[in-house]
Amino acid sequence: HNATTVEDILGDELGTFILMGAKRRGSSYLAIAAMGRRQSVFERTLDEHDTMLENGVHWYRFWNTFGFSDSSDVWLNDCDMNDPQSNKRVSWFVDQGVGGYRAGEHKDLYQDTSWEKILYYA
Repeated sequence: HNATTVEDILGDELGTFILMGAKRRGSSYLAIAAMGRRQSVFERTLDEHDTMLENGVHWYRFWNTFGFSDSSDVWLNDCDMNDPQSNKRVSWFVDQGVGGYRAGEHKDLYQDTSWEKILYYA
């Protein structure tokens, strides 16, 4: 439920790769994750339906949202609202003072404390 800033997602500039994911609080396992080259993942996308294909995953960074999907079919109305039953999407609000929006089919996670956002850099 912690707010995410642009500085949070940009992280350590020395890393070449980023892994983004989510897990249930207290779990040792990621529920969902994707990894890609930093320079591609952080590239800004053009509109609410645009994605950047990297490492077999469709990434987006548009307006105040950041995330990924297994499909290029996204609808970034604040965060990815498309395919509500998909368990292969992560979408976070950025610089909006609230936490993530979705981890797979789990949505409306703005203030939910049972999920954790994960970012690893290498």
